Amino acid sequence: DPQATASVLALLKRLRDEYQLAIVLITHEMDAVRTAADAVAEIRDGTIVQYGRIEDLLARPDSLLGQQLLPLTPAAATHSDLLLRLSYRWDVPVATDWISRLSQQWALQIDLLGGHVEVINGRLAGRLQAGVRFQGERLSPARLQGLLAQLGITAEILDSAPLLREAV
Repeated sequence: DPQATASVLALLKRLRDEYQLAIVLITHEMDAVRTAADAVAEIRDGTIVQYGRIEDLLARPDSLLGQQLLPLTPAAATHSDLLLRLSYRWDVPVATDWISRLSQQWALQIDLLGGHVEVINGRLAGRLQAGVRFQGERLSPARLQGLLAQLGITAEILDSAPLLREAV
């Protein structure tokens, strides 16, 4: 029952904060982990294979545990110039209007193809797939990654085939 789970997790968080307790919660429910945990470890065959603070794992695009915490389904093919996997970093707060600001400033069309964004431990956390279409000046993928980094977003290029075909 999701309501009962939410009530128990809220109680555990309140007790943890009020009495400065450390709580070990063993679960495979990533919703519960995102809601209640400060840190998480993945144990496979009796061995810890990955661990860390929730925000650190979510900010790392290569973290398999972070990918399980905020799953991202593969995007369908698009007519984009560039296909990106985006992860919100934890060290720089990400503004909720980053898409409109970046689109307006650089004449880009950014299509969200899938993703998950939510507030975790008081900060915005997210993993997204996006297609980018250039309507004005074509930015290099590295330049676009730099602009996104300034906004607190790590960008991994999944497909830049249209740009590469054009350059040849």
